[in-house]
Amino acid sequence: MAQSIKAPALEVIHLLYSGRRNPRYSLSHPADLEQLRRLVSDLPPAAAPRWPALGERGFLIRNLGAPELPEELRVFRGVIRILDRGSLRYYQDRDGLEGWLGSLF
Repeated sequence: MAQSIKAPALEVIHLLYSGRRNPRYSLSHPADLEQLRRLVSDLPPAAAPRWPALGERGFLIRNLGAPELPEELRVFRGVIRILDRGSLRYYQDRDGLEGWLGSLF
């Protein structure tokens, strides 16, 4: 019996609602994955923000097997939070990740 091989993908969640399912989008096209890699490379550090707990809260990206990308990213109000191997880091969204993700929805 042949095993199916899952293509690398990312789940992008637009964090809009509290208590309802948020809109989701799957990124799996190699060009999209490469674009994301470019948008999160060599960014200047940022201070940890105070993001709201309710209402619109940007975008959450979960890695579902895409190599060379962190486990999870979140972007809101010009700051990117990267979670990788248990470490949280914050960077300035200098290259427009938040706008690019917004254009996907």
